[in-house]
Amino acid sequence: MQITTMDETICYSFEDFLSVFNQYAKTTEQERKKKLLEERDYYHSANGFPDWFNESLEAFNEQVIDMASPTKPLKTTETFKVQAGYPHEVSRERKQELSDFGIKQDRNVKRDVFLIPKIDAQSFYGLSNELKVVSYSTPKDSNFIREVVVVDADSNSDLFLFYVVGRKAKVLSAWTVRRENNQQFIPEINKNEEWKYRQP
Repeated sequence: MQITTMDETICYSFEDFLSVFNQYAKTTEQERKKKLLEERDYYHSANGFPDWFNESLEAFNEQVIDMASPTKPLKTTETFKVQAGYPHEVSRERKQELSDFGIKQDRNVKRDVFLIPKIDAQSFYGLSNELKVVSYSTPKDSNFIREVVVVDADSNSDLFLFYVVGRKAKVLSAWTVRRENNQQFIPEINKNEEWKYRQP
């Protein structure tokens, strides 16, 4: 059966539909990955960072600190608020929209027990260094860091805390990973994400 788009395909059985859908989903996933890599470069500490990383990180940090409030936490997205345990700061409609996109409260967050802490400029600066940056992205073939993923492996003995921070002094997202026996953090790339990261 020749397939162009799902709209033009007639399926005469459920098995035909599944075959068409699986082929369509695979194609769209490949297209999404291709488009992503045409627009940005991604780097991960498990691969090592390029020589220009420290200089670019310094410029990134300076901009974040300049844009951050000296007395308040960094601004946060609604995504962060839902993930970190602050859903009361998000409208009901927006929470539903985020839920429809699969964004939900982190599994280790529990009201009145643990929320992912909001970070301020000083906390961010302590986390944004070569030892604690897990990954980052740049526009394609550029040294201009757009956002970083940092890990806080010190403030909670049971969890590693991850923050995605954008250049405009905003926490975009956050999540936690449970740790056992006070283990040390070792950066690893998820096998499903290996296609994304460049070597230095």
